[in-house]
Amino acid sequence: MIEEKYTGNKLFDINKFENIVLYFAENIKKCWMTKLLKLMWYSEFLHFKKHGRSMRGISFEHRDLSPVPKHFYGLLDLLSEDLNTVYLERIKLNIDCEGEIIKAKKSL
Repeated sequence: MIEEKYTGNKLFDINKFENIVLYFAENIKKCWMTKLLKLMWYSEFLHFKKHGRSMRGISFEHRDLSPVPKHFYGLLDLLSEDLNTVYLERIKLNIDCEGEIIKAKKSL
């Protein structure tokens, strides 16, 4: 288990993780994957700055385009396949590029 100092003095909470992904998927017209990751990072660190502890108890790792929650893709699979919360829609942007939009399957 990751020490709590690396997760903002809180243990991981799958329900809060699910709710924040669902909130952004419901309230942002096109919630691109990169945007979701950045919003998760900003909301987590703003909460930590204000309250001295994490909102969801998840640690982040550095990636090319943005900080990413550790095990994010496994957690996203859990939300989409097991909990039936969200799904990914692949969008072709041009010949060489495509992206993913997160969409809600249920409401908060």
